[in-house]
Amino acid sequence: MLDATTARLDAEESRHCVQALRHKIGDRITCVDGAGTMLAAEIQAILRDEVRVTILARTADWGEVPGKRCLAVSPLHDRDRFEWLIEKSVELGVTDIIPIQCHRTDPYKSRYKEARIQTIIRTALKQCKRSRLPILHPLTPLMPWLRDAHTLPGWMAWCEADTPLQDFGAIIAASTDISLLIGPEGDFTAEEVAAARAAGWHTVSLGDQRLRSETAGLYALTAVKWIQGY
Repeated sequence: MLDATTARLDAEESRHCVQALRHKIGDRITCVDGAGTMLAAEIQAILRDEVRVTILARTADWGEVPGKRCLAVSPLHDRDRFEWLIEKSVELGVTDIIPIQCHRTDPYKSRYKEARIQTIIRTALKQCKRSRLPILHPLTPLMPWLRDAHTLPGWMAWCEADTPLQDFGAIIAASTDISLLIGPEGDFTAEEVAAARAAGWHTVSLGDQRLRSETAGLYALTAVKWIQGY
């Protein structure tokens, strides 16, 4: 943002605007600021690495749903699968993504590039017409995270749980903030499950079939979206 009536696109977005979308001076476009506002704008100047626009109108919380939807998930061995889950989680309305280091999370095979994940988040945000950029938190060890007083208890997907997620439908429908916890390949250990329960988390089943971690994350987020009706 340059001032109250003028904004500029960064170098990457400017190249996409001009080279991929073929926009010219005078074209009207929509932009998002990543902080919850959509801008209706008109291109006033195209520079070497910058496009400047005149702001015509603002729409607050464009494409956003009130409240937080937090996905805490173990990074996966297969980077492509993990990146796919991140992309789909943004499309399904997640506001916070917390990579969790569990006992069975492979510290070497599950490494990911934060800059690439941030790019995937930004691209998915634009594709699904949202305006608030989800927060990618640092990789965090699970056990200290569960003991954090600021952590919002929620629903932990666990293969041995007896209670289906749908049994909490009424609570989820009435909740403003939702947290989902998805484990690594091999699932959570008994100690991790006990710690989560002690911290107030509900352990839930996502069905009789054994799901891959990325499928479990997608299933849980889709269920929340359906229950809350957004």
